[in-house]
Amino acid sequence: MGDFYKAEAIYRSFLKIHPHSKELLLKLAHALEGAQRYEEAEEIYRNILSVRSNEPKILEALIDLKIQEKDFEQAHELAELLVCEERKNPIALMLLADILYKKQLYQESIPLYKKLIKDKNMGLSPLLV
Repeated sequence: MGDFYKAEAIYRSFLKIHPHSKELLLKLAHALEGAQRYEEAEEIYRNILSVRSNEPKILEALIDLKIQEKDFEQAHELAELLVCEERKNPIALMLLADILYKKQLYQESIPLYKKLIKDKNMGLSPLLV
């Protein structure tokens, strides 16, 4: 397991030099997640989203965080937003299907899984099809 506290210190020192670097902010948020400091990580994700509205990569990270926190209601809302923004994004559909499954909404998750398997244009590995 990585040294998330050391990584946090490094990213924070780099952010003093490059305070608006999205990549550094994302790396800091991931380090905070690794240290199970979810609220701080979420704050960073939401701050990035306030500047870069609904950016898929950030939404995906925030959804993952909410899943780790077992906040499936919030994860579900965010996944629905991501799917609306990115209809052809297989990660968005997979996240939504997984959340529905975790919420035991099997009848809603099954068609999404079937769509992912069926639609070869969504970037899935040929091994999965």
